[in-house]
Amino acid sequence: MGLATETTEDLERQFTRLCSDHLVEGDRYCIEAALALARIAHDGQTRKHGAPYLEHPLRVAISLLREFSVRQGDLICVALLHDVLEDAGHHHVDAIEAACGPTVRQLVEVLTAPDSSLCPTKAVQSRLKAERVAAAPSTAWLVKLADRIDNLRDACLLNDSPENRLFWVRYQQETSDFY
Repeated sequence: MGLATETTEDLERQFTRLCSDHLVEGDRYCIEAALALARIAHDGQTRKHGAPYLEHPLRVAISLLREFSVRQGDLICVALLHDVLEDAGHHHVDAIEAACGPTVRQLVEVLTAPDSSLCPTKAVQSRLKAERVAAAPSTAWLVKLADRIDNLRDACLLNDSPENRLFWVRYQQETSDFY
């Protein structure tokens, strides 16, 4: 997956093809609903390097299908929605459950960082999130690992400022320590 060269449209075509090739027909409705919800929730959001945010959950889902050989539609939905609550608001919980069911909603909630107002520092928030993932079903670990790998791949697109270097060194260490 060449991060800098693929457009959102390229990723969506790739994702659709992989879903058609590897998932059962019955999973398609949920996946289409999850993708539509991700599009709405991340509309107008961008990654630190300026790319549309939707590209990240698409790459996580593609990674699960291609690199991890995941064939469960629910997990692909979780990959598409894993940042929705954290980045677009907890009011999407009901929409996630309505579109994809309680299992997807529960896994998305597991992968969502605790409310920052309940955590004294970002490090505590990260630790609590990692502990929730560790206590979750192993399927949540796969999504989180694919998420972390994509975030690390994304790091190459950021400028080499001291602030970015410090952030990614901490992120790499956190990935190694917790995941």
